[in-house]
Amino acid sequence: MSSANGVVPVIPAPEGYPVDFSHPKRQGVTETYWIVAVGNFLALLFLGQKIYTKTVIDRRFQIDDACHVAAWVTSIAIQVVLSLLVATAIYAPCTGFAKLTLFIFYRRLSPQTWFRRAVHVSILLVISYTTGIFFSVIFACTPVEKSWDIAITTGSCINRPALYISTAVLTVSTDTVLLLLPVPMVLKLQMPPLQKAGLLLMFAIGSLTMVTSIIRLKIILRMMTEIDRPWVAALPGIWICIEANLMIICGSFPTIHRFFRQFAPRMMGEASANSGPQPGGSKSLRTFGDPGPKKRRYDKFGESVGDLDIAVLDGEEQHASDSPNDDGEHPEDDVSVKEK
Repeated sequence: MSSANGVVPVIPAPEGYPVDFSHPKRQGVTETYWIVAVGNFLALLFLGQKIYTKTVIDRRFQIDDACHVAAWVTSIAIQVVLSLLVATAIYAPCTGFAKLTLFIFYRRLSPQTWFRRAVHVSILLVISYTTGIFFSVIFACTPVEKSWDIAITTGSCINRPALYISTAVLTVSTDTVLLLLPVPMVLKLQMPPLQKAGLLLMFAIGSLTMVTSIIRLKIILRMMTEIDRPWVAALPGIWICIEANLMIICGSFPTIHRFFRQFAPRMMGEASANSGPQPGGSKSLRTFGDPGPKKRRYDKFGESVGDLDIAVLDGEEQHASDSPNDDGEHPEDDVSVKEK
């Protein structure tokens, strides 16, 4: 094999390609820089409003918010590391934290048994396959060094295309659950059709990563047949950056209404940021799927879904009322919706 500048390449260069290790030819550089810069700016902007809303306005930073921050940190890591192996390994916890953010948020939407069980099963599924994919990527080959050192000809590796297909299938499946799970509750809400459509649109936008996952899978499978994978990795790398930032942006949607109601109430159709029901008013609290009001003390939780204000029990009261109610449901983290 011919050498270039005294260095023998591991694989031969394509015919007609001038080998220059000092100034190698690259592709997709400008596009990647723009996508990473704009995407990270928007992701940080959306995440910033959510953290501000939860910590300053509502003064309640919860476990789903911690998962969201963890997803953002890992998404940054995916976009800055140079190793394909490391980026692939970090991708699993990034998507896992992003999905846990929404599923844990969903857990507060309804006290109905079937809904909570579906959410709990989904959470366990996400944790399980995220852990499995993470370790499968790291220990994909024996010896482990074979994953990044193509000069090692001994040993064996797992079927990586099958791993990538499994990852995409699980990702798309959980995205579908995230999209469809709240639909029955939204359809039963007593609110104008336009507001229902807005709610459903918000959940649909939150599943945009399902589209990027499918596109990325098609590109990666095509890349697996190439000899020079780092060269053809530019396009799937771009889609990974898009998906990583979309996961952060979509996870910030539930607090947008609350944020703008505080700083731009006229935009939200309200007279002032501090407007609320007057003492002795007729407005009541109802839970998703609950036939009537229950006599409980509610601590106002400032998350919003569309034009709905979510209210959950105070954490101290949750421990005090750990016994099931008459319907066999546990009242902890019970959610109420104030109908406007």
